[in-house]
Amino acid sequence: QLSKLSSYKNAFYVMRTMISLIYDTDRSVLQNRMVYDSTRTQIRVSFNAMLVPKLGGRPVHVDGISVYSIDSIIRDGEGKRRDKGGKIVEHKIEKMLVNGNAIQPPYFGVFGFAQGAVPAGALAGAGAWS
Repeated sequence: QLSKLSSYKNAFYVMRTMISLIYDTDRSVLQNRMVYDSTRTQIRVSFNAMLVPKLGGRPVHVDGISVYSIDSIIRDGEGKRRDKGGKIVEHKIEKMLVNGNAIQPPYFGVFGFAQGAVPAGALAGAGAWS
């Protein structure tokens, strides 16, 4: 679990870098759909990707749902904003499928590299994956 924004950004930077080394970003496809759930104050993003390996082989199909929880906006009696709410306070991957098979965290193996294959120190300060 990542608790600081800088750790979150670093973890995704490492993941994007590793994906770009293994998969052809020009031939790979990413699609998403974003929906705001006002009842739960969440943004839900469903995504699907077809990742084409640079060195040939079958494409990897990844489908998932990311859920971003938002803190509430507090308004006064006149409807004016009283608090600086509306910030994302949590991001969870609710579901992830790879080639139609459900997977569980940590998600390193999803993109074709084992967790042990991460260079030493690459995730220093990034916290744990959840």
